Amino acid sequence: MVSSDAAQLKKMHFDWLILDEAQNIKNVSAQRTKAIKKLNSNYRLALSGTPIENNLTELWSIMDFLMPGYLGSLKSFKDRYLKPEDDHEARQALHRLSSPFLLRRVKKEVLLELPDKQEQISWCEMSPIQEKLYLQILDTVQKKLMPGAPEEMSYVHILAALTKLRQVCNHPHLANSDALPVPELSAKLEMLVELVQDAISAGHKILVFSQFVQMLQIIRKVFDDLAISYSYLDGKTRDRAEQVKAFESNDDIRLFLISLKTGGTGLNLTAADTVILYDPWWNPMVENQAIDRTHRIGQTRKVQVFRLITKASVEEKILSLQQNKIELFNEVIEGGTGILKSMSLEELKSLFSY
Repeated sequence: MVSSDAAQLKKMHFDWLILDEAQNIKNVSAQRTKAIKKLNSNYRLALSGTPIENNLTELWSIMDFLMPGYLGSLKSFKDRYLKPEDDHEARQALHRLSSPFLLRRVKKEVLLELPDKQEQISWCEMSPIQEKLYLQILDTVQKKLMPGAPEEMSYVHILAALTKLRQVCNHPHLANSDALPVPELSAKLEMLVELVQDAISAGHKILVFSQFVQMLQIIRKVFDDLAISYSYLDGKTRDRAEQVKAFESNDDIRLFLISLKTGGTGLNLTAADTVILYDPWWNPMVENQAIDRTHRIGQTRKVQVFRLITKASVEEKILSLQQNKIELFNEVIEGGTGILKSMSLEELKSLFSY
């Protein structure tokens, strides 16, 4: 709305300009970001649970909205705080500069009545067909990455290969249409079915998140065959509100299948008390926001979170990268895909080494 009404809004002068979900202006070159920063006001306030999702330039953009120029130009900021990436002294200096203007509150400090949240990693073995396909793709990529290889892999091709490996971890059908979309070919899908059936039998409601809509379609078919009712939400779902209402109010619907990018924010789903992250995302903040669809005000039961991770795969590498992102956030804010774009070509290549 801001982008389309930018000219009209720019003529107005606001007393307060309050920006909710301020991480949405993290892209400094986006038209929305530029339009918002041109608005006139006496005071500005930015609200965000994740001011840093991928890299420090996102924090710069929010601070540039609040106090233009306070952290210098984007170029000087990058030179000072992003080069080298592991400069802890620079991060501490940035914390000292920004902390007087940041007020951070975590849920356990302000929502004393909020039930506990328990998270666990559920490790999955690959099925024989998964392992065979995974190793074929990995072998092809590793040969192309060897020094002196006749065909050098570009950044784009490496990202495509990573996606293929992640798809195989979910179900071989995503990377090879010859593989039938049935549970027996994916150990992870079999684990999901078992977790969902056990949770429903115990009286729980469950949220299942995946980044791959094609995977959600396979999951839908499986639960259709099992006669398990569910709500469903991805980017093409038109009756979004109806799907949410049905899950929240209908006791017969105990499962909600959700695209992470579509339903990871903006939903209140406290009827659920179980969350299953079917595949790991590079950014842990995105996953945490998905979990917070149910672990929030209004929740009266303990929330159980399952992260399904395939052993000896790129998914283990993603877990390691997630921890690096958490450490960056804690160091700068608390003093203690984006992620792919911020990685060098050599760092990307390391994801294929085992």
